[in-house]
Formats: sequence, C-alpha cells, structure tokens
Amino acid sequence: MPNVEFHIDGLTQGRVRLDRRTRRLRDYPPAALAVAVIVVAVAATDRSPVAVVNGVDVQGSRVLVLVDTSGSMPGDGIQVRAHLNALTAAGISIDFRSTVDGSALGYGTWGLLRTFESGMATRPDLDTLYVISDYQDSEGNELAAIDGFVATLRAQGMRVYWATVNDDPPPVYYEIAQGSGGGVIPPR
Repeated sequence: MPNVEFHIDGLTQGRVRLDRRTRRLRDYPPAALAVAVIVVAVAATDRSPVAVVNGVDVQGSRVLVLVDTSGSMPGDGIQVRAHLNALTAAGISIDFRSTVDGSALGYGTWGLLRTFESGMATRPDLDTLYVISDYQDSEGNELAAIDGFVATLRAQGMRVYWATVNDDPPPVYYEIAQGSGGGVIPPR
C-alpha cells in the first residue's frame, strides 16, 4: 500500500499573534500614530521645574514675576516672600522681577501691561508670568488691552499664574490662566 503524504498550510499560533499585533497598528491612520509620537516626545522634553504654591502646581523655567506694590497690598511682604521662596526652592528661576502699581490688565495708573511688555522686550524667551497681587486694583481692565495680552501669551506660549495675597481676581483672570495652562494661586 503506497504512503500518501499531505501538508496542511495554515497559521501557527505565533503567526496569529503577530497578525493580531500588526492588524492593531494598521487600524490606526498614520496621522494618529504621528500625533501620538509627537505628544510623547513633547511631554518627555518639557523638563520645567514645578513648585507647589498654596496647593497649586506652578511650572516654568524662565519666569517674569510682577509684584503689586500699590497701597492696598499688605505692608509686611511676608506673603510675597513666601511665593518667591516657594518658586526658587523648587528650582524655578526668576529671570525678571519688577514691581507694578496694580493688577489691572491695561496701561492706566493701576495697569501692569507696560511692565509686562518691558519684561518681554528684555527677555523674549520667558515662558511664565507670575503676578503677585491683592487684585483690589483690577477695575482698570481695558478690553482691547486684554485681547492683546492674551494674544501675546498665546504667541509666546506663556503660562500665567495669578497669585493672590487677599481677594480673588476677577473671573476673566481665571479664564486667561486656564487658557494659558497656568492657574490662580489662592492666599494661604
């Protein structure tokens, strides 16, 4: 009786597992994979120091600090020093520090935008704005100035943090901080 040999072509278990893995990658459009790789690469390269100030994470490597010195600010400076010490203790470099006469987003008496623009002209590589104020002088906000300020933040990729030593800043400040990736730091 003659022997009959036959061979069954099929998939081995190893080949089935390989097909499942490659099929999963093939199911994603190339653009989605590229975006995922870019997001991971950006996250891995952003090594800015992080300070925790009154329970809020503050991130920045080149920081512009504006300190309100208007008459409504507490005179002892303890809270201002506490903010500055928390930043520097975490390794955040305060590259430019200046005083302002108020916290209004405008160019008037209580406005801080001239000083902000001066800081940006001096150090265009700044990545974070940190304002310490009591926010009692913010009624001088100018709508056109706010729009320009927000446009500058976006163009520079800057975060903004509003650190309060007394009153909460107006709602628009919260919106600006959130939109920039920053935040509002409450008083202690």
